[in-house]
Amino acid sequence: VDYSRLLQPRLIGTLRGSTDFAFVDGEHFLSRPGLRAGFIYRWDSGHFTEGNIGVMQNTYEFTAPTPALDRDGQAWSGGITHTAPLNKNLRLRLGAFTAYNDSDGTDYEYVTHGVQAGLSASLPQGFFADVGGGYNRDNYDNPNSFTAPVTRRNDDVWRAQAQLGHPVNKHFDIVARYNEVWNDSNIAVFNYDQRIVSIGAVGRY
Repeated sequence: VDYSRLLQPRLIGTLRGSTDFAFVDGEHFLSRPGLRAGFIYRWDSGHFTEGNIGVMQNTYEFTAPTPALDRDGQAWSGGITHTAPLNKNLRLRLGAFTAYNDSDGTDYEYVTHGVQAGLSASLPQGFFADVGGGYNRDNYDNPNSFTAPVTRRNDDVWRAQAQLGHPVNKHFDIVARYNEVWNDSNIAVFNYDQRIVSIGAVGRY
């Protein structure tokens, strides 16, 4: 759910509450409620800059085999993005972000820094679309339990996403998303490719 309020003629305050659920082989795997606060500043040229800070609570629906592998915890984040209109229907965005994952288990505490870019478009019949990608570097705080006390984990993460949506009414949109992640770790067991397809609703107030 998104809420926005005009604070000054060019400045908008924003608040977003969200909840994600993930299932693996039909079993509930992850719940992730979150809250994000931010601002949008609109420039004379039609450009706008957005900044935000947020927190998400990660709750994994399984018992970790050891305390070090407990992935439950909070993820704190902040970022800034600048969007520029290319024409009346197409917009380019560039941004940077940072986050800290404060997990209950020592194997999953890390700091990440990244960059991202994307294009969003208004389409005929009220549809809207978005494509984007990004890169982030995850630096883990502690030696990994697979190698302790020798190696701290470091991951290079590449992401791509595509989204298509349509308004249901003035307060709700239906959105379909495709996300892909390529994770390249210095500890080989953590190398993976991940593909996620999701359908959801977005509310605006």
